[in-house]
Amino acid sequence: MRTYAWAADARVGHLRTKNTEHEVDLIVEGADRSVVAIEVKLSDTIGQSDVRHLNWLHDQLGDRLVNRVVINTGPYAYRRPDGVAVVPLACSGPEPVALRSHSPEARVDRASHSAAAGRPKSRPAYW
Repeated sequence: MRTYAWAADARVGHLRTKNTEHEVDLIVEGADRSVVAIEVKLSDTIGQSDVRHLNWLHDQLGDRLVNRVVINTGPYAYRRPDGVAVVPLACSGPEPVALRSHSPEARVDRASHSAAAGRPKSRPAYW
């Protein structure tokens, strides 16, 4: 997340109120002071309790909060009626190595490696 934020000239942090009543896992703030708030949940379903801190932050920041996102383990990305985006972890960046290794294009046997360079002679297009 920090790499993506750096490329967009943004900062990444987290939020926890002094009394620990509210907590948001990731806060991404752009140079223009716009904010994206992100919660990470190890669940494939998202309920109202999972987004309550995001919605509280929306009440606090108003239009400065440009997006609210929950990253989860579910199979589908969608936007809830309250405006919170639910995004599976698998959709949040480059293809994870564990998934890529099951792809026939990603399998490279030892014979295809260049001994001199220590890398495959030909690489799949996504490398």
